[in-house]
Amino acid sequence: MDWNRLYVEHPEFCIEDVAEEVTDFLPFIEKIPGMPKDKKIYDLGFGAGRHILYFARLGYQVFGDDISESGKRITEEKLKKE
Repeated sequence: MDWNRLYVEHPEFCIEDVAEEVTDFLPFIEKIPGMPKDKKIYDLGFGAGRHILYFARLGYQVFGDDISESGKRITEEKLKKE
């Protein structure tokens, strides 16, 4: 799989909807005893950035990495727009 070409040649893979598992899990993350309150999230393999955007919108400081340079570029562009 050529991840660098995927998001450019097949924009349908730039999914916008946040996975239900992520939204369902968020309340548990925020209730973990001793969890730092500085609201930082690291997303490894963020693809086109749908979950990074979701957490950024909620006020989290977001970090991440992905093997796809095009995915990184798309995510950075989306973050700048917001």
